[in-house]
Amino acid sequence: MSPLRPTAIAAAMLGTLCVSGMAVAADTSFHAAGYGYANFDAPLDGDAPGFTGVAFNPIFLWREGDRILVSNEVEIADSGDGLDIGLEYATVAIDLWGPTLVIGKFLTPTGQFISRLHPSWINRMPDFPLPYRVGVTPMSHAGASLQYAANLTADQKITGVAFLANGVPESEDGTPALMQIFTDEPPDRFSTGGRLGLFLLPQLELGGSAFWSPYGDHDYLLLSGDFAFTELDGVDIRGEVMRATWGGDEVFTGAWAQASWRLYQVDKLRFLEPVVRFGYADGSTFSGGDAHAASLDIGEVLPVSGDHGSGAVDLGSEPAYEVCVGADLWLRNNVVAKLAYVHRVEVDEPTLRAQLAFGY
Repeated sequence: MSPLRPTAIAAAMLGTLCVSGMAVAADTSFHAAGYGYANFDAPLDGDAPGFTGVAFNPIFLWREGDRILVSNEVEIADSGDGLDIGLEYATVAIDLWGPTLVIGKFLTPTGQFISRLHPSWINRMPDFPLPYRVGVTPMSHAGASLQYAANLTADQKITGVAFLANGVPESEDGTPALMQIFTDEPPDRFSTGGRLGLFLLPQLELGGSAFWSPYGDHDYLLLSGDFAFTELDGVDIRGEVMRATWGGDEVFTGAWAQASWRLYQVDKLRFLEPVVRFGYADGSTFSGGDAHAASLDIGEVLPVSGDHGSGAVDLGSEPAYEVCVGADLWLRNNVVAKLAYVHRVEVDEPTLRAQLAFGY
């Protein structure tokens, strides 16, 4: 999340709302949406419980005719260390009579979690899957992407997205810096990547993704494969496996899988949704291809900091495993209370994690 001045955010919101109140053409429309959440952690190993974060994410959509859509999301969050205001994404999407060109700062399209599931009221757990909490991929990119979808048969279709974005800058001492979308100096190299999805059935999708960027002295490459199976009766099963290399050396492997079932068929339990999730993240395979790489910690090699959601994880010398069992109580179709038992197996750290989330 890129920090912005609060006054700039307020001015942008006020300008957008003022424009929405003016008389506009019949084929122009404005819509405000968004979501928010409050998190609470209760460690079961003796540490003190407490609220770990509150956030509000307004989203503004402006459509001009049938072919242009302007969208942006601002996050206003307080994690206990003060107010943090940032721009999640801001894009202009242009329909090119088939493909769609997206320009601006957009959510990373690799994998399925960030682009589709990360908003708190859509995510079935109170936090992100384990691999997304160790810094393996950026949340967003600044650049341009091209999206396309086509029907293969009545029940099958293919989707694709490719992007070109700013590369990862180096810090002043030449070691890899944490992922930054905007810097004082434009990057002299670019990153690229994309995702290809295949719907074998309307309920079943298989996907493959790649993200490549010059990073420090070497190239960073993340490959991943994902799947999603969704049924109209409330069953949702999905997961992802990923592998990252830096300068040809494997620096990370990870996976997550999740299953949930909204109990629509049971009248007295139709507001309940049990959820289970497994996560795996391993940075212990990093061996370092040269003297410079050998002096780096695995946390410096991965291109983003592990601060995505509650329960941020720093990888150590051993693989990390996480088992989560929870239940979601849907107070309304857009308001959900979540309670999950989260257990980091390798360090024996059990935590009760709760979240109240809403969308509008």
